[in-house]
Amino acid sequence: MKTSNIIMGIGLVIFGFLFLFDTWSFVSFNFADFWPIILILTGTAFLVGFWRSKSNYGILMPGTVLIIYGLMFLISASFGWENMGKLWPGFLFGPGLGFLLMYWFGKREKGLLVPATIMIILAFIFWGGFFFMFKLWPIFLVLFGAYLIFRGYKRQNN
Repeated sequence: MKTSNIIMGIGLVIFGFLFLFDTWSFVSFNFADFWPIILILTGTAFLVGFWRSKSNYGILMPGTVLIIYGLMFLISASFGWENMGKLWPGFLFGPGLGFLLMYWFGKREKGLLVPATIMIILAFIFWGGFFFMFKLWPIFLVLFGAYLIFRGYKRQNN
């Protein structure tokens, strides 16, 4: 039996019991608060699918995006949608992280690093706020310098 069928079956049984218990008033389950879990589980299924075959690194993008967006929506649904005012940079971070994972676990296509870097940096700038980033800009210098050193060291060894 395929692992994906087992995971899907377990998910359906869990949701079936939750809705059944809600119908019988054993527990109060409000689907409007927990629908983002479906996004997170779907994204996790994409990542598990990649780890099983590792040949189709393209599925890292939807997996990463669904998990990040699902977490953002879960936080907003649980604690209030006004939190989306602070979480919205995740809409940049999710695809940026997806591009980065595709680079790391794929064919090391340098074209993936450009959107990854731009989107992740923009997300952190917007999360951190403009003035907060003035205090952290030396960290970017350190990270970029370390990257250049590592890249030079790697080329020298090749």
